[in-house]
Amino acid sequence: MSDHNDDQLVADYLRQLTSAASALPADRRTELVEEITAHIAEARAAQGPAPVVPGILERLGDPAQIVQAAAEPSLSELAAGTQVASGRAGPASVRIAVRLMYLGAAVSLIKAIVDLATLGATRSILVADLRAGARKSGLSTPAGSLSSGATATLVTAFVLGLIGVGLWVLVARASGRGRDWARATGSVLFGLGTLALLIGPPDVGIRGPETAGTRIFAAIIWLIGLAAVVFLWQKDSSAFLKVPRSS
Repeated sequence: MSDHNDDQLVADYLRQLTSAASALPADRRTELVEEITAHIAEARAAQGPAPVVPGILERLGDPAQIVQAAAEPSLSELAAGTQVASGRAGPASVRIAVRLMYLGAAVSLIKAIVDLATLGATRSILVADLRAGARKSGLSTPAGSLSSGATATLVTAFVLGLIGVGLWVLVARASGRGRDWARATGSVLFGLGTLALLIGPPDVGIRGPETAGTRIFAAIIWLIGLAAVVFLWQKDSSAFLKVPRSS
């Protein structure tokens, strides 16, 4: 009779654990339930036939707290910044999105370096465009002013590019840690970037004076951003990102 009662207690406990873990990705949920089931079985076997199940379950704690702890990154993962790479903290869609964002950061950094290396050529093209526009408008602008303005514009674009690298990394790390705000932030930044390419000023959008190589980098970065956003809005990603976490 005691064994039957113990079995019922274990079944009820695992049922509560499964219900509490419903917000976790399916593979992580299955893994967690299997780990707890094996732990209970080993503890019961080690302590013999005595009615020890209530004590085992008490030591395990509230199923909801177990699920919350399972959803949080370990201290070592936080220190190394590799929570997602461990393969246990998030579904494949989130891991792929994070890798894509790190790739986007790397490509953006390369683009910034290319922009800096081709600054002189790009400035010459931009000055020529500004001079042609001034002629069409019947304006007379000193060449020095045009050159200074072009240089300031391109330097600003370079600085913004470096800021973009930091934003890629920030959103990637936060997404890997399961912060839902990161997904929203990344989506908004991608939308703003798309608008800048389509309708932005000549020095930012696709109408700009950049070299062919720079334009290719811009297209690659946009495609990476699109893919990352798509993966972040997958069903498994939503289940992972919406799990409440302590700050």
